[in-house]
Amino acid sequence: SAEPVTCFEETGRADADLFKRWFHRLLDSNIYWPPSAFETAFLSTAHGEELLERTAGVIEKSLSSL
Repeated sequence: SAEPVTCFEETGRADADLFKRWFHRLLDSNIYWPPSAFETAFLSTAHGEELLERTAGVIEKSLSSL
């Protein structure tokens, strides 16, 4: 969506195809993100700084390539 989605009624504005493309780019890089644009991703204490930096880099690269 060009604007933030803040309630259920606004979810229809979200670009589901864009999310799918981004989601699959993450999967291709072994980043397992929740499969819905409306879910929340959680971190755990098992995620170390190196993994978090790698994940952030993959997310940034995948977003900039869309």
